[in-house]
Amino acid sequence: MDAILDDEMLLKIEGSEKFMLKLSEEVLMEEREEGRIEGKLEGRMEGIMTTARNMLKMNLSIDMITLATGLTNEEIEQLTTISEQLIPDK
Repeated sequence: MDAILDDEMLLKIEGSEKFMLKLSEEVLMEEREEGRIEGKLEGRMEGIMTTARNMLKMNLSIDMITLATGLTNEEIEQLTTISEQLIPDK
């Protein structure tokens, strides 16, 4: 009787381990997908900010930059402040 219980317990443990492994793999896949999405969003935002900085260098109005990039006036003004700190007037 002990051998039967041991075999049943082993099967249950094996099943639990397989379940936990599958669950871990699913969680890992979800985390990877979230990371990909976050990376794409960050890259896209970096591109928009670069475009806005270039537009500022071209002396375009904040209204035009807002319209072209979708950034808010406040975000563009922050870029202006940062740009002025990094590249002081001659």
